Amino acid sequence: MKKKCFIWIVRLWLFCLPIQTHLVLKSAVLAGHDWPLGETSLYFLDILFVLMGIAALLARNSWRPVFTKHLIGFVTFVGLIAVSVFLHHDALNTWVLFLRYIEGLFVVAILAVVPDKTRNLFIAFIAGMTLSSLFGIWQFAVQYVPSSTIFGIAGQMPFVSGVSVLVSSIGRFMRAYGTFSHPNIFAGYLAVAILMLLIVVLRRNHVVGNGRGWVYRFCVRHGWIVVALILFAALAFSFSRSAWLGLAFGLIILVAVTMKRNYSYELRTWVIALCVPLIFLVINSSIFIPLISERVVARESVEQVSLEDRHRSLVEGLDIIQDHWAEGIGLGRSTYYIEQHSPGSLHWWEIQPPHNIFVLLAVEASVFTALAFIVMLFLLARDSYTLLKSKRHEMFPLSAFGLSGLVLVIVIGLFDHYLVTLPSGLFLLFVVCGFAIRGVHTETS
Repeated sequence: MKKKCFIWIVRLWLFCLPIQTHLVLKSAVLAGHDWPLGETSLYFLDILFVLMGIAALLARNSWRPVFTKHLIGFVTFVGLIAVSVFLHHDALNTWVLFLRYIEGLFVVAILAVVPDKTRNLFIAFIAGMTLSSLFGIWQFAVQYVPSSTIFGIAGQMPFVSGVSVLVSSIGRFMRAYGTFSHPNIFAGYLAVAILMLLIVVLRRNHVVGNGRGWVYRFCVRHGWIVVALILFAALAFSFSRSAWLGLAFGLIILVAVTMKRNYSYELRTWVIALCVPLIFLVINSSIFIPLISERVVARESVEQVSLEDRHRSLVEGLDIIQDHWAEGIGLGRSTYYIEQHSPGSLHWWEIQPPHNIFVLLAVEASVFTALAFIVMLFLLARDSYTLLKSKRHEMFPLSAFGLSGLVLVIVIGLFDHYLVTLPSGLFLLFVVCGFAIRGVHTETS
């Protein structure tokens, strides 16, 4: 009973990850405007996390074994963050963000030890993102995001200042938000869900029993194609460059693993997996080619301003590192530091943290913390690659998700900051890392 309770709470937590329901305990202000990066909130996911932790302790006799060396790497990384926090302990949002990192550390450990099939955990995450994807597709179709305090969704319309839009010769279009606060976060989750879906399909038993009806057999064999179309459509309407680039690298890794294995069933699956979304994307591109080309070429002022803001944030971050490389300026404090040292020269919406998680960690928590984070990801990716290279697996290897997922978050992290600044981003980062550790141990033991 305790084991089942633990398993189902973890599944529920993964399913509810797209839900951003939260209670704002204390709002934050930057340059006279509300600033979400500094607010203190209690999320519905936090409540589920507490229940998940209690269930994990009660079911500790059923834990899967796990290599402590990987968990030690995460503990070291969070420990270095703690040093920075104690050096800059006067800001509330610093402590709140630090608690998020501790929460993420326990998420990694729980995902590594939960005694459930990885397939079922993936399906829970994919199911939640499928619902969020349908909502995102509808948003793009009607160009409107209804507000909801229950689900933590802010209302959005394309003609309102501050909304993420694309401007081209065919008009002004709002990007799909899904259930998230920004299209890029939505896209990051979608990219991870697509990789998980492909792993589930490639690892399944392709022989479906004949004891069931043809409807059941059809859904089991081909239902994933519908889900893939929904996820790819939502990703296309998010128009996120970093997520598409990260997904491309992740897919290249999965394709390379499949070609090396040379299993006919897996190769046939890839033909469908790549052709069906490709057909959709070709049709989509023929309709929205001005929006896509604008996102790539960035001719309009909206895209040019976005690129200029990203470049300026990186330059400001590198300048801060030169002065505070050993101790950082405090977790979650980069935007406030930039405001204080450039008074009046920037509009409030131009004050942003560096759009690179490695630079941002060096800015806020010291160069040593950023290096520890890089080493941690490298060692985990190396172990996943070593398993892929050295062993011939009967089923498609879970370590393939570990390597492709880590590459995905690294690529996204080179161009966006949300993986280490927002709760939804931290959850995504640590979920990928947790499943990467799980995959390494499953195939080593």
